[in-house]
Amino acid sequence: MSVLKTNPALPIKPFSDVYISTGNGILKNVILRGFTALGGIDKFIKNGQTVFIKPNLTAQMDPATGGTTDVRVCEAVIELIKAHCSPGTIYLGEDNGIVTMETFKRFGYTEMCTRLGVEIVDLYTAKRVDVKVKDAMYAEIISFPKIVLDVDVFITLPILKNHDTVCITAAVKNSFGLVTFDTRRQAHRDNAVEQYLVDITSVRKPDFSIVDGRIGMEGIAGGTYFDRPRFANRIIMGADAVAVDLILLAHAFVSFLEGQSHVKQQIGTALRPVGCLTRRSSAASHHVIEEIIKRHAKAAEATKSAKTGSSGIVTCRT
Repeated sequence: MSVLKTNPALPIKPFSDVYISTGNGILKNVILRGFTALGGIDKFIKNGQTVFIKPNLTAQMDPATGGTTDVRVCEAVIELIKAHCSPGTIYLGEDNGIVTMETFKRFGYTEMCTRLGVEIVDLYTAKRVDVKVKDAMYAEIISFPKIVLDVDVFITLPILKNHDTVCITAAVKNSFGLVTFDTRRQAHRDNAVEQYLVDITSVRKPDFSIVDGRIGMEGIAGGTYFDRPRFANRIIMGADAVAVDLILLAHAFVSFLEGQSHVKQQIGTALRPVGCLTRRSSAASHHVIEEIIKRHAKAAEATKSAKTGSSGIVTCRT
């Protein structure tokens, strides 16, 4: 006689939805439609909860270069949270080293946060705590910003870029800015950025990701060159940062992986402990994404001379 469990263990997590839309129209309305399609903003942020928002700011690189999150995206998100959720304190933080506060001011974040009652956090000088990483792939102990560990909701607001080292820098990679500069530099030297990202994400995974792909970056990104902005005009959203990145990787950056089996293996190793690996795609959803996502040039193409509508949800297994 067969005996079955009443609560069977799942070999993999449930599916996760990723919302993709054009950036046309009033930005706040575009983002609200995404939240609504994914179940409503109050599904992800409850009344009274504290929120930490991390944009991707690159010192001296204007949003028009594709290297910095546009302050208007952060402002729209904050206004929506305040209007629909009655949150506790909202924090906004980034680490650009000794010029962090100057960078906030340069790109309009200081004025916006003052006007909306948001507390700015300089992660370069913020209080940190040492966190032991279970089953670490690279960092057995991480000095982590205490504020990010203490808040109820962590929202990441990166740019849509590819990267010469880790293929894609979006939802997951934006958390690289949470750790100290010296360890980031060492991870690059050790060719262990992917492994470090797994460890960082295992300590604090973003609760929601909104990728600003209206103006992104192609070619060599990640602090090397900022002279190849990509006008994709897309907003990508989801509660699973890995699912968001996989959709981008599978469609916008698919050409980057051509002939690079070692890179594919590294991506699989890095993502397996923290998120999804298998994408569920019907013919209909595939058609929608092919219309929505625009292909980005891979890093190698940055060294060569280059010739120079719709919205939908794709479901990822996580």
